[in-house]
Amino acid sequence: MQSNWLAPFWRMTRLVGASALSAAIATACTDANGPSGPGEAIVGPEGGAVRGVGGVTVSIPPGALKEDVLIRLALVDPPPTALPLGNEAEHFAALTPHGLTFDVPITVRVRTDRDDVRVVHHLTDPSDNTWEEITDVVSDGKSVSWQTRTFSVYATAARADTSTSRVEHVDIAQ
Repeated sequence: MQSNWLAPFWRMTRLVGASALSAAIATACTDANGPSGPGEAIVGPEGGAVRGVGGVTVSIPPGALKEDVLIRLALVDPPPTALPLGNEAEHFAALTPHGLTFDVPITVRVRTDRDDVRVVHHLTDPSDNTWEEITDVVSDGKSVSWQTRTFSVYATAARADTSTSRVEHVDIAQ
């Protein structure tokens, strides 16, 4: 005996076909916490790559995660806080969940519009607003990349030319 609550689904299958029904069920059953657009994907122990809008890409190798995690990449505008003096920011990218820790290093790549972008900073604690510089950044003139074991807010920047604004010595006794 067929249950009454299934009757509408059986009728819908005959009316719209199995593929349309599958699409409708998949849409209706999508978890609100699941991927919902570009720059979002579930990555698990097998690893994977997530491509975000604005040229942000994360490559997660196998073994970096112990379980499936919803990864989100987004450009941030306006920035959460100003960068340290001497840095001209280009992009701010939020990689979430913030504070996610990986068992092995992952690679983050951000497309750049300037060939002098070679500096990357990150916020270790979003409530602290203190930027820390990341060393070992690779720049090819079209993108910058680095390895990390945590997610955070990252900023790509160029060092400002401070050679013309530096004051060597001022004699105020005259």
